[in-house]
Parts: sequence; structure tokens; C-alpha cells
Amino acid sequence: MCSVVIYKSHADSLEREKNAAVSAYRTAVTAIALVNDVDINRSFANISNALKSLARESEWTYIRLDQNGEEIFHRGESPECLPEPLPDRYSLTLFSVENRHYIFISGVLSANGRSLELTTVTDISRIYAERDELRKTCQSVFVLLFLFCGTLSWLLSWWLTRPLTKMSEITRRIAGGDFS
Repeated sequence: MCSVVIYKSHADSLEREKNAAVSAYRTAVTAIALVNDVDINRSFANISNALKSLARESEWTYIRLDQNGEEIFHRGESPECLPEPLPDRYSLTLFSVENRHYIFISGVLSANGRSLELTTVTDISRIYAERDELRKTCQSVFVLLFLFCGTLSWLLSWWLTRPLTKMSEITRRIAGGDFS
């Protein structure tokens, strides 16, 4: 029963994190589009400034904006072994590297005829750590309950069989000729 509750709680937490990551990604895409629409010079400096502001407020571990494979902006350290983004498509992937867990979101967006690729990575290792901690707690509670119930069963059986043990002893003495 405990495993089912832990699994459900973990799945719900993952879903919330995915939704939050997608929402933050969409906010970045919207910001890029808005800055690009307003920026008369069509420079990437204003887009980079907007992404810097967003990155400070988000839980992204890593964010990168490219145009034709050339980096326009990045912030944070890229985890090793990033998944390959799907060409010309939006992709969301959960991946793990060295006991760290991440949500990878990548997609291609168009800003005034310019094709840009936005990649974000969010560290969700704390969700897995919470799950593992719940599992350990559940196992500890199970062991304690097992020991308690075992001890209680032994005491209850001893208490219930004590009169029978005394009666058996008395019966043996009478059978041996001791009538006192």
C-alpha cells in the first residue's frame, strides 16, 4: 500500500514539474516573440536581456538560444549528455545523468523570419530524493511495525498459554503420584 502511495505522489510531483517547466518555456518563447516584434533593430541583445531576466526568476539549470547552430544566449552549465532535440519540433524529455534528473525542453521558433532554437533544462533531482526518502521512511515503519507485532504476538501467546502450561505441569505431577 505504501509503495502505491509513494508512486502516485511521485507521479503527481513529476507532472507538476513538467507543467511548470512547459509554462516557463512558453513564457520564454512569448518573451522572445514580443521583444523581437518591438525591437526595431532586430538585434539579439534585447532578446538576450529578456532571457537573462527570465532565467533569474526561473528554476532553469540551463537555457540556450541558437540561430542556425550559432549560440545567441546561454546561462548555466549544460548537463552532460543532453538529449538530441527533434528537428523542427518541440520536444520534452526526462533524462538522468550521474544520479541527477532533468527535464529537457527544446523547440524551434520563428521570430520575424528568423529560425531560433530554444533549449531549457530544469533539475528535478529533489523530487527523486523526496521519493527515495519516503521509501526509506516507509521501510523503517514497516520493520518497526513487524517487530512490534511479532513481540506483541509472542507476549499474547505466552499470556494465553501460561494457564495451560501450569495445568499440564499439575497433571504430570498428579500422574506421577503427587496429590499434594
